[in-house]
Amino acid sequence: MYKSMQGKNAQQKKSYAKNVARAFGFRNYNFIIVVNGLEERAEKGTSDVIPLEEMAGFVPKFDSTIEELDYVNKLLGKYDREDNPIKPERELLIKELGILRDKIGQVNS
Repeated sequence: MYKSMQGKNAQQKKSYAKNVARAFGFRNYNFIIVVNGLEERAEKGTSDVIPLEEMAGFVPKFDSTIEELDYVNKLLGKYDREDNPIKPERELLIKELGILRDKIGQVNS
């Protein structure tokens, strides 16, 4: 089944895991695919695929469940760079703040 799984399918399952973690109030989550008989680590979409034998010693790298906060951090990084300062335009700021508003609105509706 693992070999026939498409990367898009793995990405959808990762999104489900994120939504479940967020629904239970977790700020971070990790989604991995564990395969019995796999010889070495791999990736499927953006998900890690590990052999069953490595499961006990696996150290996960966690992803955020709060995409609104991730987006704010992205905007801050974009506009706060000292090495490559940009002069933000009014329309661009309004557009990006609108995107953030919509993300927050989706969560709270």
